[in-house]
Amino acid sequence: ITTMVGDFDELLSRLGTGRWTALIFSVACLRAFLGPGQALTGAFMAPLIDYTCRAPEGALTNFSDKCTYQMLNSNTGSIETHQCEAWDFDNSTWTSTLNSEFNLACGSSHLASSFSSLYMMGGVFGATFNSLLCDVYGRKTMFCLGASINLLCVLVAWLPSIGIILVFRFITGFGGALMFDCISILSMEIVEPRLRPTMSMTVWIPWVLGTMTLGGLASVFRDWRTLHMVVSLPYLLMIPTFWLLDESPRWLIVKGSRTKGL
Repeated sequence: ITTMVGDFDELLSRLGTGRWTALIFSVACLRAFLGPGQALTGAFMAPLIDYTCRAPEGALTNFSDKCTYQMLNSNTGSIETHQCEAWDFDNSTWTSTLNSEFNLACGSSHLASSFSSLYMMGGVFGATFNSLLCDVYGRKTMFCLGASINLLCVLVAWLPSIGIILVFRFITGFGGALMFDCISILSMEIVEPRLRPTMSMTVWIPWVLGTMTLGGLASVFRDWRTLHMVVSLPYLLMIPTFWLLDESPRWLIVKGSRTKGL
């Protein structure tokens, strides 16, 4: 197998870089460009914003804080403390956020930060198995699976429950990592050896551009559902790649399909 792989590297060097290589590398760059729209969007959809307790009529406002309010018991004359059940959020920057829509305040405020952390946890969980999955089932197959999972992220904009949204965030984090790992491996395996260091670094430039684009989009679309739709719908561009991409020839050779790989 080592000899076969070495021969394949020599073949790649002789063939050089062409449209086939450019196509696969372009898909890797597209995935990198779209990545920040999911990975970093929590800063805009579930930001750290101020809020105040929406105390009922008759509350002692001088004693109210963010999580409790106090009422005078007319029967006993004592002051009683009650937990807030509704809040007013600072919407001066964002017209709608996960925080304000699902009342993520006080005891449930940690769920806002979970929107970002669960995506990252899904990515870390996926990173544990991605290389193995790509080796067993193929680079293209697992990339298509990851892309299909990420297409589910479009549904988040219509989900009515913060719990379901957080579950989807973990799943899409796993799918996003699976996509990026498999397409990165595939793009490195089909490029001639002398260009691998350059291409492995160049693929991160679209990530930086995607991060800058996300900031611009967030300044225009200040409703979290609208912003989520805007950054998620471009994943539909991945659908044609299911047919345009080829399986890694190197993987096919290692798996014994030398003729098909070449």
